[in-house]
Amino acid sequence: ARFTAADAATKESAEVPLLLSGPCEALAAALPSLGSDRPLLSPPSGEGEAGARLAAPLGLPLVVRSNGINGLGKDLAAARAAGVSELVADPMPASLPDAVAFSVYLRRLAILHRAREVACPTAFDLGSGFPSPFAAASLLVPKYGSLLVLDSDDPADIFPLLTLRQNIFTDPQKPIQVEAGIYPVGKATTSSPVVITTNFSLTYFTVRSDIEASRVPAHLLIADCDGMSVLTAWAAGRFTGESIAKILSESGIAGAVSHRTLIIPGMVARLSGKTEELSGWRVLVGPQESSALPAYLRRLPPAAYTPADV
Repeated sequence: ARFTAADAATKESAEVPLLLSGPCEALAAALPSLGSDRPLLSPPSGEGEAGARLAAPLGLPLVVRSNGINGLGKDLAAARAAGVSELVADPMPASLPDAVAFSVYLRRLAILHRAREVACPTAFDLGSGFPSPFAAASLLVPKYGSLLVLDSDDPADIFPLLTLRQNIFTDPQKPIQVEAGIYPVGKATTSSPVVITTNFSLTYFTVRSDIEASRVPAHLLIADCDGMSVLTAWAAGRFTGESIAKILSESGIAGAVSHRTLIIPGMVARLSGKTEELSGWRVLVGPQESSALPAYLRRLPPAAYTPADV
């Protein structure tokens, strides 16, 4: 009853697919309360056949657990014979080296040797006293671990793994970028300065951090330059007076502030004249290095942001 209640509470609060791990008797009692959901069933080692009989009639996915790779193929075949079509393999490693080795071997068997019997996602239970669980998780993320079960929900533990996951599986030929638009920094108001830069992620986070360090609320206007840095975008013709004027007219920044003053990066000071000519905004040339932004913003007089006649 406690297991069933815990499952129902988790379903209601998380609103994500569930992994149900426990004895088959407890799993069977919990399933009726889940309605149309299709949880992943994970019975303990030794209850694989009972788990398959539970999963097959309901069309549920099943974790097949076996000590090592040798017995895993037989247990997976038995689960398929029982009618389970969606399987996850857990080789139950006892240590970090075993976990990485099993994960790599299973993937090699499936791809290089075309061993269809083990060609399925893998799961690794790194809780319940597993040695160095987060070190193991950081290695299994790039080494084919499909599902990692951890005891901790501490953001300090989980966020680094999520960041690792997102950074590994990205296109190396496509620069990491942020979405173009207006980003208020601090409690920005209609009289706060407007700073523009490109959407290269490193540029964005650096400039934003330096604006925050100034303690001067501001609107950070991000231009879509295909993830290029300021000088690269300027050299490629993606960050020009024409493109900046277009951003000022289309981004909605004119409605967010009462003035018409824009701060551009000092590295592209030559764009100031063309931007003023095409946009009607007053352009201030900021520092060449983002690290100088805090002092620059603190020194700006209020007269720099004279309200526009709109």
